[in-house]
Amino acid sequence: MSNISNIEEIPLEAEPQLQEEEQDIRENEENNENIQEDIQPVEENIPPKRGRGRPAGAKNKAKAPPPPKPKPAPKPKAKRKQPEPVYEDDSSEDDYYQAPAPQYDSREIAAEVLGLLQHQKRQNNMARRSHYASWFQNML
Repeated sequence: MSNISNIEEIPLEAEPQLQEEEQDIRENEENNENIQEDIQPVEENIPPKRGRGRPAGAKNKAKAPPPPKPKPAPKPKAKRKQPEPVYEDDSSEDDYYQAPAPQYDSREIAAEVLGLLQHQKRQNNMARRSHYASWFQNML
């Protein structure tokens, strides 16, 4: 690119000068080739350029597989349960101690549960309101 500024305009009538310049250029090229043959490249001990990342020697190596676990000791055999002794039924005593089970209607149970839940909700609302009200007691 720097040679572009050094270009000289040559008129078309100056052909003999071109031939002389071509000869000069050929001579210079021959001299350059001779000089380049005489020059030997200098070998320096330049380390190779390193790439990015970890060096190859630092890569993760596969871990050795864990040693096999020893076999668990055999479990002792379960002991047989002794059958429970069967006692004679004394139905007279059982009837005496058993109270008759109360009969509930599903509607009564549902109404009672609903009442308990409403009472609980009212208590929670009142507790929340009193808690918030305590924040504003000092403002009045």
